[in-house]
Amino acid sequence: MSAAVVTVRPPTALALLLMVAAVLLIGSGVSYTLLQTRPGARALPVEALYSLALDASASVAGDEAALARFQQRQKELEDTAAHDPAAPFTSDARFTRLMSNATAVLRARSALADAGSARAGGAAHRREQQLPGPGHLRLRRRGLGSGAAARDPA
Repeated sequence: MSAAVVTVRPPTALALLLMVAAVLLIGSGVSYTLLQTRPGARALPVEALYSLALDASASVAGDEAALARFQQRQKELEDTAAHDPAAPFTSDARFTRLMSNATAVLRARSALADAGSARAGGAAHRREQQLPGPGHLRLRRRGLGSGAAARDPA
């Protein structure tokens, strides 16, 4: 009987390249998993930033629901920045400008609301002064009211 002779060839360059690629792929999957489950990972408040941007024009236009969402998202961003002051987005000039603009929007909106309520209150007060009382018609019929006879005594 003849014995089968097995010859082992040395690995070629292509086989070595495939092994390196497989090891790199497995290593990147493991590192990604470890980075995602890390407890101290800094997450950007992307949802709050997008919602703030989407609600800005509607809140300026006077939509009360959008204004409430705008205030809530601004508060979330302020809390996130206060919770982790070393986060990279807090030192970004665009984030600082966004927060100052959001504060300006809320201040202007509250000033407009205050002015509108003051105007409405002032208009109601002026209407009360301009509206005649119940005796006004009787005086006017007699010529003693605010008609032409009352202005011209001659």
